[in-house]
Amino acid sequence: MIFIYVTSNNVKQTYPVNTKLEAIMKIKFNESNVKNLEPEAKAYEATDPMFPGLIIRVQPTSRKTFFYTYRTLARQRSRLKIGRYGDVTLSQAKKAFASKAGDVANGKDPQTDKRNYIQKLVAEQSLTLSVYIEEHYKDWVLKNRKSGSFTLEVIDRHFTHLLDKPMATLTPTEIEKWQIGELDRGLNPATVNRNLTALRSIFTKAYTTELTPSNPLKTVKNLKELDDKRTRHLSPLEETKLFNELRKRNQRIVDNRKSANDMRKQRNYDLFPKLDKQLFADHLEPMVIIAIKTGIRKGELLSLNWNDINLNEKIITVRAANAKSSKVRHIPLSANCCSCIEQWRNQQAEPTGLVFKNAKGERFTDIKKSWSKLIGDAGITNFRFHDLRHHFASKLVMETVPLNTVREFLGHGDISTTLRYAHLAKDHKSQLIQLIDN
Repeated sequence: MIFIYVTSNNVKQTYPVNTKLEAIMKIKFNESNVKNLEPEAKAYEATDPMFPGLIIRVQPTSRKTFFYTYRTLARQRSRLKIGRYGDVTLSQAKKAFASKAGDVANGKDPQTDKRNYIQKLVAEQSLTLSVYIEEHYKDWVLKNRKSGSFTLEVIDRHFTHLLDKPMATLTPTEIEKWQIGELDRGLNPATVNRNLTALRSIFTKAYTTELTPSNPLKTVKNLKELDDKRTRHLSPLEETKLFNELRKRNQRIVDNRKSANDMRKQRNYDLFPKLDKQLFADHLEPMVIIAIKTGIRKGELLSLNWNDINLNEKIITVRAANAKSSKVRHIPLSANCCSCIEQWRNQQAEPTGLVFKNAKGERFTDIKKSWSKLIGDAGITNFRFHDLRHHFASKLVMETVPLNTVREFLGHGDISTTLRYAHLAKDHKSQLIQLIDN
């Protein structure tokens, strides 16, 4: 491996580097050279012999960060972060290096001083979990994480006993005791792990932004989970019951509207819009049809815009901003699904913006109430709205659609998630093999 050293006279010299060790590029630390450091496939570091111990680390993401490396009095190697290039100028990095190098020469350890300062700051400010969330974390997580609201909700629901506790005093043992307590009260390991992930994300953020001296959750391990992820799908009879009940429900809504208008007419009240000439009395039936025919997630469905649907190309586009994976994907539409969407669009006075709007013209937050009644009236048990997605995937697999294609339709980031449906293909084939006995 060869690296280039750029001298102060802009003369380039090459020298070999032992590839068994991490490569360190030698350059002249000036604005031009630092600015022109290009990212590589792996992170690398550069230093200037004129400033021994001052290095800049270049990540594959193009992030450049200044560090000061030194040996303590005990001859142990240590590294102190100075700052990210851009937030810290080269001139500021050199001044910080000179100051820290002077401390080391006088027998001080900048890392120890930094830890002591943070601990003192935490103690003085009494940085409790609630204070940190309110002043530092809440706005950030709501803006930068799709799961931000869920994270804050989990903290309020499961960690109220920690809100007034200084973050620096929390220990791994306390969290491990909490895990045991959650299991004792009947929560399954997956739920406990999910809740712990929410708390862990807060402490990780606080530590990386140097507001806490350590991350006590770093050494706490997740509980072992059983591989029992459900893939509930409808039997042919249940599917028939579901759609029959959707039609019955639709008719009940139409009949109720007619009765209401008859009463209002007798009292000379303004009449409600008639529903008897519309295929769909409300949002639920088209929601169910689209979900069961595309495998779209509920959150993606509720955020769907008319601009995301192309009936000419028979495609629904799930935008990256609405996708769980944060990646755009395109789902083909069947003829029945296209017909459903077209009928629903024709019922809208202005088919713009959200495909499904609540009474206020805004995005639905959930449809639990109407869904639960529908499933109960249909006589279907242990079936969530999310299971329509499983039903979609199961039908594809049983029709011998390749698993990787199913993965693409569902938007799974990893094929291992899609493999939960693999047994359905096996079962389906085992039924087909019986045909040779006929």
